[in-house]
Amino acid sequence: MNATALEIKPLTEEQNAPDMIELTSQDQLWLSSFGVDPEWENDEALKLALNETIATGSLRLNRPLNQDEWESIASARWSFFDFLGLPAELVDFYQSEKPSLTPLDIFIRNQRVMQSLGLNVIKVINAQPLAIGYAPESVRDKMANLTALDLNAPKVVNAHPAAISYAPESVRDKMANLTALGLNAAKVVNAHPSALGYAPELVREKIRFLQRSAKLLKWQYFAEDLVSARPVLLGYSTKKLAIFRRLAAYHLDPSERTTEPNKFSNALILPLEQYIIALNRIDDDQTLSVTELAKMARQIKLSSSERKQMLDEISPSLGRIGIMYSAYRDK
Repeated sequence: MNATALEIKPLTEEQNAPDMIELTSQDQLWLSSFGVDPEWENDEALKLALNETIATGSLRLNRPLNQDEWESIASARWSFFDFLGLPAELVDFYQSEKPSLTPLDIFIRNQRVMQSLGLNVIKVINAQPLAIGYAPESVRDKMANLTALDLNAPKVVNAHPAAISYAPESVRDKMANLTALGLNAAKVVNAHPSALGYAPELVREKIRFLQRSAKLLKWQYFAEDLVSARPVLLGYSTKKLAIFRRLAAYHLDPSERTTEPNKFSNALILPLEQYIIALNRIDDDQTLSVTELAKMARQIKLSSSERKQMLDEISPSLGRIGIMYSAYRDK
């Protein structure tokens, strides 16, 4: 965008907002994350237009204004977000939830704070459009709360941007729920940040399902140990977990009941379809160790679409596993 496109009708001196800010070279990092050409800083006309736009777009709308004044401020905010390259639909979504775009000084200060805290600012905004209007102090408080809970705050938010929208007390409640279930809450969330977004009742349901499975399979360790070793299990549907349970019941060697959770965790890193295809290639009464099963699954060199196509073809011959997989696919 050139300087002319950023020209905004100037307002009177009395309308100037306090504590105006201007872009500096230190803003280059967060601006570049939006895809802004760094040459803006070397274009004096563009830099002047940008800072005039910021000054106008930082003025508040919650005071008596005539129509021209209101439109000038609103136009400045839209112009700056257009300069950043924010998709119109994302900005429209924000305005569908909020009466007007956030003042530009608040927006810019927040980007500076998020950048300084190690956040991927554009990823956070794309995933959480309301972050356009977050106050810098609110972001600091939320990140400090995550850190106080022994979480890697930047990693958690970058992997699960919704975390920046959670109230601190909500996060503390979610962590307390995980702890009450016998889990190492910090370890689980640091390894699988999406766990912060799971409803407590669903987490309890998954744990109960795994506890029942452990008893059914006569495993010599607790379900909580398995989740702590592989937190992503909390994100599996019960239908998917039920398939793994049946595979374990009928195709894993009984000696595997005492296998350490970490060993199972290392073996459960491949797509479910690869394990099913691998087991389709052995005799019905043949059992395998976890290591052997993982090795066979790794040998399945098919794309995701090819795996699913193959399972569609062989599901009728897989008996109960085939029926369960079809139900899982059709969920």
